[in-house]
This record gives sequence, structure tokens and C-alpha cells, in this order.
Amino acid sequence: MLRFLAREWMPAASAWALALMVAVSGKLPRWSASDFEVIFILFALFTATKGLEESGAFEALASAAGKGRLAAAKLTAAAWLLSMFVTNDAAVLVVVPLTLALPIRRKAAVVVLEVLAVNAGSALTPVGNPQNLFIYWHYGLGVGEFVTAMLPLAAAFLLLLTPAAALLSGEERPAEARSRPLERKRSAVWFALLAVVVLAVAHVLPPAAAAAAPLWALAADRRALKVDYLLLVAFFCLFGATDLLRELLRSGLQEPQHVFALTAGLSQFMSNVPATLLVADFTTDWKALAWGANVGGFGWLMGSMASLIAWRIYARARGDGGRFLLWFHVLGFAAFALGALLYLLAGG
Repeated sequence: MLRFLAREWMPAASAWALALMVAVSGKLPRWSASDFEVIFILFALFTATKGLEESGAFEALASAAGKGRLAAAKLTAAAWLLSMFVTNDAAVLVVVPLTLALPIRRKAAVVVLEVLAVNAGSALTPVGNPQNLFIYWHYGLGVGEFVTAMLPLAAAFLLLLTPAAALLSGEERPAEARSRPLERKRSAVWFALLAVVVLAVAHVLPPAAAAAAPLWALAADRRALKVDYLLLVAFFCLFGATDLLRELLRSGLQEPQHVFALTAGLSQFMSNVPATLLVADFTTDWKALAWGANVGGFGWLMGSMASLIAWRIYARARGDGGRFLLWFHVLGFAAFALGALLYLLAGG
């Protein structure tokens, strides 16, 4: 039980928070139609992403990026790009194991740079991470509006992290062969289904269209249904807990800088997803919230689920998580400070 709670701390903490808020308020929470739409879209997105992962598509893309010279730099850029469309968690699961298989120097530092890259790249799009999807859906935003607001953060980190990976990794030999073969027809189907989900998120298609992904998985590819259901449970619990908290507090955050600082600060202790859900109930300033949540993914390891996943992968593969943690917190807090500066320069 203790091992399970340590591994699945977010769902456990979310359920505890909901139970606590019910006990304190003496009321049952209310879930809106928008809450269920977000959970449904996340499930569809997770399913399409899992289908692509199982088809070998992501590994094929990452392996192609890892061949030849400057493999670490190319993988860092690939991680940044991939995270925009398949979530930062999925990008980490694809890129980090491949990086660990490469004969490069300073692997811990390179993996940390890749984690920073997926957190920055995922900040750019509504489907890049769960907190972005929630903000996008909760505030009824347009895709162009969201991307424009987050572009300075994502672009600045791409320009910094890619050359940094090249400098830290040194010379590489050719990458090792992929362990999973690419199933072209299967991956083509899942790319098409992912496109349907993204179009549903962008309001080009109705939200119900996203059901195509889980329905196809149920009918023809059930391995794609092996998604992180506990994360969906965590969202359900957090939606209920924040509804009750809003009833208790009923106060708003007036200044954008306060929204940014509170979200980024809370993310350091409770991860950026629950921090986003919490602060969203007290502000209408989605831009400050989105910046705070995505910058909050830097800093402490706890700031982002993708960072925790990367650390777990590295520690299991290398047997030495301490080196990763050292590199992560040195570079992570530098990234946090840079992200806060970029927010101020972007007119926050």
C-alpha cells in the first residue's frame, strides 16, 4: 500500500483533498458539464497517444532523430516538438529511454534538458499537457489565442536547450537500433485518430468526435486502452474539491502577477496540474494562470509529472537517481527564474 501511494501520489492526494473538503464544508461537490468534457477529451487524447506508442510510431521518430552527430541536440528538439501534440508525459516516456541507450556523455544532464524541453514545448498548445487543456476548455479560448500567449516561453527554451544539449553531450556514435518495429498501417490509423481528437479540442469538430479514438481502441486495438486512468480519477476528485473550496473562499485574485506567482509557487509543492485546477476557480486571467502553471513545471522535481516520470526512468535504468536530481534542480531552478523573467518581459 505504501509503495502504491508513493507511486500514485497525485490520485491519492486528490481523493484525500476531496474527502477533506466534503468534511469541512458539509456539502457534496458539483461537477459541471465542462468538467466531464475535459476528462473525456483527456481520455480520448491518452488513448490516441497510447495507440501511437504501441504501434512504434514515437520510437521510430525518436530513433530517427537520434542517429548521427548531434543526437542529443536533435532528441531534445524532438522532445520539444513531440510534447506539443502527445502531452509531455508521453514525450518523456518515448525520448528518455532512447537517450539512455545512446553512448553519450553526461546522460543525466541531457535527460534533464529533455525534461525541460517537453515541459516548455508542451506549454505551447492546448493538448500539450493536462493543465493547458483544462485552461483552454475552462476559459473557452481559441487555439491561436492560446499559442500566441505561450509562444515566448516555448520558443525561448527551444533556442536555449538545443545547443546546450549539444555542448553537454560531446561526440556521439551512431544510435542503437530500435527495439520495437514500426507498424505502419496501425500507426497511420492512430495518427488520423489523434488528428480527430486535436480538431475536437480546437472546436473544429464537436467534442463527441473525440470518441472515435476510444471506440476504435475498444473495437480493434485494446492495448491502446491501457492509459493512466488514475490521472483521470485525480482530475475528477480535484474538480470536486476545488468546487467546494470556491464555495468556502469566494475571493478572487486581482493582479496577474499574483495569479502567476501563486500558480507557479503552488506547483512546486503539489504539481502544476492540481495547482492549475485550484487557482482557476479564483481568477479569470487565463494567461497568467497558463504561464504560472507551465513555468511552475520547472524548479522542484515535484513541479511536473513529466519530471517525476523521467527521474523514475533514469533511476531504474542507471541505478543512480542522485546525479539526475542534482542536474535537474540546478538547471530546473535556472529555467524557473528564466520563465518568470520571460513572463514579465511578455507583459505579464
